[in-house]
Amino acid sequence: MRQPDVKPRRNGLSFAQSPRVINQASFKHGWSRWRPGFMQVAMAGAGILAIVAATVAVTWPYARFLDTTIPGHTDALFGLWRVSWITDAYAMGASLFDAPIFFPATNTLAYSDAILLPGALTAVFQWMGASPLLAYNSLTLFALVWSGCAAAFLCHTVTRQWAPSVIAGLIFTLNPHRMEHLERIELLTSFFTPLFFVCWHFAKTRSSAAWAAATVLCIAGQFLSGMYEGLFLACVAPCALVELFWIEAKARRRVFIGLAAGAGVTAAIVLSYSAPYYQARDQVGERSLAEAASYSATPENFVAVHPRNWLLGPTLSRFGAAERNLFPGVCAIFLGIVGVVAAERRVRLVYAATLLVGLDLSLGTNGLLYPMLREIASPFRGIRVPARAVMMMMLPLAVFAGIGLSWLGRRLNWPARTAVMAVVIALVCAEYRTTPTLWDLDRPMPLVDYGIGRKSVLLEMPLPSPERLDINFDGHYMVSHIGEWPRLLNGYSGRYPEHYIDMLRELRTFPDEGALRSAVGRGATHLLVHQGWMSDRYPAVAEQLLKSREVVFVGTFRELIGEVSVFMFINSRPAR
Repeated sequence: MRQPDVKPRRNGLSFAQSPRVINQASFKHGWSRWRPGFMQVAMAGAGILAIVAATVAVTWPYARFLDTTIPGHTDALFGLWRVSWITDAYAMGASLFDAPIFFPATNTLAYSDAILLPGALTAVFQWMGASPLLAYNSLTLFALVWSGCAAAFLCHTVTRQWAPSVIAGLIFTLNPHRMEHLERIELLTSFFTPLFFVCWHFAKTRSSAAWAAATVLCIAGQFLSGMYEGLFLACVAPCALVELFWIEAKARRRVFIGLAAGAGVTAAIVLSYSAPYYQARDQVGERSLAEAASYSATPENFVAVHPRNWLLGPTLSRFGAAERNLFPGVCAIFLGIVGVVAAERRVRLVYAATLLVGLDLSLGTNGLLYPMLREIASPFRGIRVPARAVMMMMLPLAVFAGIGLSWLGRRLNWPARTAVMAVVIALVCAEYRTTPTLWDLDRPMPLVDYGIGRKSVLLEMPLPSPERLDINFDGHYMVSHIGEWPRLLNGYSGRYPEHYIDMLRELRTFPDEGALRSAVGRGATHLLVHQGWMSDRYPAVAEQLLKSREVVFVGTFRELIGEVSVFMFINSRPAR
């Protein structure tokens, strides 16, 4: 029997069709297959660009002067000095924690947060050819952007939508509390905090031991980035890890093994990193309860912003104080409330618990958790500002805000949804816009031209009063010696050794002979006197030093604020 005259077909196409038709069909088939992935990548890229643009806008004109200015606070100078020392200490083979301040003290980097991971990231920028100042400022913006991106990615794991997730990222990384701390790099490098929750999401949904281990390792990463947020993240971590009990038994064992392995590695990292701090504690002591109480949040602080906030500062700044301006923003609160109502039950439970723990920690001595933790765990006795724990509240609030915006967006058509997203981004940026104070920064001093090297010991004047250590110029002195690293009797840090306070008392009578002999007794080889910081006293001081039998005049050079006179102590003994 004759078979029907039917041409064979492949993938629904006749072999008789032209190659052009086959190619078009293949292209359409391939595009339909890859289109969802391409769109996700495109949306993620657009989200990153939006976070970059918003960061630049909210902090403008900071991005314009990255190579000449620095955020206007001594803590920014201290941050620049720390990351530069970490970069250079590795290259010089020097002892990392024996930073050249407060001579002859050792372990001085542990007087404050050593920020090892930001230091390593800054080294990358410098190895790419950036100056220390440009590298530090670039790291500051990088930290803001990638903290926002990490928070956006976290929100995306919950909502599966990029546009609302970008809003969550902006709320987390650009909120008024963070903008007040633009000069404190240790509070900006917080991308491991949202990354902790991202890794946990993958661990529980994929029953993965590797992701579970990565979850706990994020605590170590945050601890190396900034000890404050590392400690606070460890406090809120149980709020997420309680989901372990909802996982099926066999998968739970795998996840638990991963958590245990990650916890072991994290404990080893944190304990080894903490050793210098325990040694430093014997020299500088712990934070007093009264000091922690003065930086503990009160309910009214949650409606306060910094006076430099562009939109809300004139109205709401009166409700806050230094480090206690904690208002999350109107958009964040409104969208967050919607998100709490719209969130899936488990998501609501985990992130609401995290929010409440973060809120209570920020209350410090006015809350429940901090006083207990301070009693049982010595690291919490080193915390000066419990109010900084508000970031553990801002992250879940940002996630809830993303969920709320996603829920509202699903009830709108595409043009309306796009318009709403654009308006919300603009409103968030307007709420969070805080005009930065910027200081011009001078180039390093040419100390080598005056016979001053790494073995030299400098005393720089003027010194602060022992009663007002918060008013000082030591941060400027330290930054001016980046790259040359002479040892300083001066120093600026989170805490001060007792011998430095004694020196301030002994040198009150400077420049008389007794004060100069006291400086020699402490190992000083050279004296630098800064006209700009001494103002009207400089001519008389310089004249008296020129007549002194304890020092010999070496020369002068200029810095941005005036002249610097260099003297060498005649009876100094070279320090080892």
